This record gives sequence, C-alpha cells and structure tokens, in this order.
Amino acid sequence: MHTLKVVAVGLMLLVIFAAVGRITAGARGMAAAAVVFAPVWIVCSGINMYLGARLARYSLIAGETRHISIELTDRSFAYWDLALKN
Repeated sequence: MHTLKVVAVGLMLLVIFAAVGRITAGARGMAAAAVVFAPVWIVCSGINMYLGARLARYSLIAGETRHISIELTDRSFAYWDLALKN
C-alpha cells in the first residue's frame, strides 16, 4: 500500500512539474519539466527508501527492489508524457 502512495505522490509531482512548465514556457516547458522531474524524483524516492529501511530496520538492499519499481513507474509516465508532447 505504501508503494502505491509513493507512486501516486510521484505522479502528482510530475503533474505539478508539467503544469509549471506549461505555464512558463508552453510545450517546450513541459518537455523540460519532464527532464528536470527525473533527478528530483530519484532523490525523493531515494530518501524515502532510506528512511523506510532505517525505521523498519531492514537492509537497504531489501528496499532497493521497491525503490527501482517506484522509480521506473513514475519515470516511465514522465517520458511517456514527454513523447506525447513532441
């Protein structure tokens, strides 16, 4: 359930980035926002993984599979959205 919440937050963050990009520079801004979103989301989900592993007291290796699945899900939506705009 937590994974779904994190993916939902990532998608909301992507929408915010896309909206700000659209407002500031139109379609090009949305493309730039999708590119900027990727490293921001890597940092955010990495912090989430670290804190989750630290509080639950399991190894970071065990949390890495969740981190990869969350990262790939949200990033695939970002690049899919980028592909639709071009």
